Amino acid sequence: MAISRKVSAKGFIKQLTTTDLQGAISATASGIGGNGTQTITSNTVLTNSQTGRTILVNSPAASINITLPTLQKDVLFTIKDIAGSFATFPINIIRAGTESIEGVAANYVCNADYGVWTFQCDGSNWWIL
Repeated sequence: MAISRKVSAKGFIKQLTTTDLQGAISATASGIGGNGTQTITSNTVLTNSQTGRTILVNSPAASINITLPTLQKDVLFTIKDIAGSFATFPINIIRAGTESIEGVAANYVCNADYGVWTFQCDGSNWWIL
């Protein structure tokens, strides 16, 4: 069954169909960096060209370091514990320079099992969303 809805914007009317909506959803899902996911099991240095990527961390037996890239406005990464081991083996988020993470001039520790954190840069510092 097709879903449709008329949308009007200043005299312009278009009949939206499920095909339109599915295309919009696909474009949105791939539009943030379009880099998908990356699974890591050891220390990793991220680059600005990887913006939008979800980093799946599978490290059930050791802590690892993830180094953020140099500051660039609107770069973002999501870090996800897929092994459920961050409480025992925390992941260290390492700054590339002297910038702050969440207003603190220090590296950040992710230590919640199955936790997820999104880091976004404002051009000067990193923030957790």
